[in-house]
Amino acid sequence: MSATATPTPGAPRAASPAAPAQRTALPTSPTTPPSPVVVASSPTNSPLDKILASLGQMAEDPSLPRNIRRGAQGARETLTKGGSAIDVRVAGAVGLLDDLANDSNIPVHGRTAIWSLISQLESIQ
Repeated sequence: MSATATPTPGAPRAASPAAPAQRTALPTSPTTPPSPVVVASSPTNSPLDKILASLGQMAEDPSLPRNIRRGAQGARETLTKGGSAIDVRVAGAVGLLDDLANDSNIPVHGRTAIWSLISQLESIQ
């Protein structure tokens, strides 16, 4: 016979080792700055900030073709480029976005998002 005992069916199992009652939190580094919290619905956000955020999301959306993402990034750069009046920058971004909306390669949700952004930009002018 073997020296190890096999449990019989229906017999109570031996108790497992007890887990610690509490876990302590790991200490954080005092040199780590707290991460900034961005609130999208803050009243201090201008309409242009919301448009720039939407263009940034569009530029990173993998469901859109690469040329559309590049165009969204180009429109974002046009809007943030200093040295010219806001109406000139908005007109340039609207022109870029209009060309993107007329692309036959763009999915429907991308075209709808571009039309929405164009409408928001035209309200700024």
